[in-house]
Amino acid sequence: MISVIIPYYCKSNPVQTERLLRRAILSASKELREYDSYEIVVVDDGSEFPPQSIKNKFEYNLPIRFFQIPHGCLGAARNYGIERAKGDYILFLDADDYYFPGRLSACMNRIKKSHAEVLMYGMKRVTEYAIHTLRNTNAKFSGPISGNDFMTKYNLPGSSCSFIIHRSLLNRANLTFRERSYLEDEDFTPRLLHHCKSLIYTQYPVYAYYAREGSIVDKLSKDTAKRIDIAAEIIERLLDFRSSHSEEPHNGLDRKIDTLALDCIRLGLRDDDWKNTTAHAVERLKALNLYPLSQNNYSFRYTFYRHLLKCNIGIRILQIIEKSGL
Repeated sequence: MISVIIPYYCKSNPVQTERLLRRAILSASKELREYDSYEIVVVDDGSEFPPQSIKNKFEYNLPIRFFQIPHGCLGAARNYGIERAKGDYILFLDADDYYFPGRLSACMNRIKKSHAEVLMYGMKRVTEYAIHTLRNTNAKFSGPISGNDFMTKYNLPGSSCSFIIHRSLLNRANLTFRERSYLEDEDFTPRLLHHCKSLIYTQYPVYAYYAREGSIVDKLSKDTAKRIDIAAEIIERLLDFRSSHSEEPHNGLDRKIDTLALDCIRLGLRDDDWKNTTAHAVERLKALNLYPLSQNNYSFRYTFYRHLLKCNIGIRILQIIEKSGL
């Protein structure tokens, strides 16, 4: 069985928010209807406006299971969904988002055939409500690789919504999301891949990420200092996790931690009050012994930024680059 877990939270605009949820549900059902057994698990995270059409089973003749829990943020809703999901394969779909038509099945078929623990697919940002249809092309998949090897070679995308995960991995590693926190994916996905022994990945865009005004990410983007503090807390938890798994290969975790440190600096450089905000990021990273940045040459961007951060002129050049969106 395949389980798609959709957390839902509505504090305002119930008509629009439920409309987006309906789009997410229908996109998942259309992609999975060729399979004998699937379910859509909707977890309402203590909304002020619960989704009435799901609650009352209106308009749907689909295998939907609906739960309501006290508000605990996105991580709590996903954990609750994992506990109650019946599927061997777990996917996460945010209520704002959807699957591009005709694309998920190629990934499902691949992970089932390969018996990999995780398959990672591409995400593409969309800004309109209407469902976008991408030109159908053949998906190109990597061979199996360990999660640590992947993180060692590549920058790891943060979102857990870009994965198909076999339940056995979640059970074996006792993996859960952090609750009552923000940006919990950045904490979850490195731990997921650290424990993953067999990963297949593709750049094939499967997941449509809807950039909705007023979303949690949108609100955090307007408070740079808070986002830096949250990122620093995530880094600190990953450092603790790495220490508790120090006898295992952790090159991938090293890279993820170092790139998150760079991301903190880049957040500061984009801010209108960039001098103070960047200084705040540097202060948080120094407390974690992560500034100056490590001498590893993970990518051209990482090496370029590491060198320019050594002097004031270089920092000013990086600020111009970040503000221009390059």
